Amino acid sequence: MADFPVSYEGVTLPVSISAGFTASNTDNHDFEKLLHQADIALYQAKQAGRNQCIGYID
Repeated sequence: MADFPVSYEGVTLPVSISAGFTASNTDNHDFEKLLHQADIALYQAKQAGRNQCIGYID
């Protein structure tokens, strides 16, 4: 997304995003565990150079 800057009120800003995600394949979802796993994945995306999406695989 850094290749598509956003302009607002005469100011142009580069935009990038890093995201982390996880999933559960059971009906018994542990929200805190899923949030923790997504957070780990987010920091892995940032450490890997930012501007990317990484999934947590358990």
